[in-house]
Amino acid sequence: MADSENRVVYIREDLPPKVRDFVKLHELYHLKDQARSWVWREIKANAAAALKNPVGFIWCVVLSCTRDRLGLYWRRIKKGG
Repeated sequence: MADSENRVVYIREDLPPKVRDFVKLHELYHLKDQARSWVWREIKANAAAALKNPVGFIWCVVLSCTRDRLGLYWRRIKKGG
């Protein structure tokens, strides 16, 4: 999670190191991004972090393909943000 107000990111400690590094890059990107659309913000943050850590990105995608996580994404898309 990126806290733009305090300029700090929070990352789960139980992630594998490569995934943790990818998530860190992803969340740090959010601190500087000014886009309004959450979809566009996520695309840009994922792309920027994936270019620097492609293995972490792929591993993160694999770990994110759980029923609960996919349900969370689906609810967020339906809600519109």
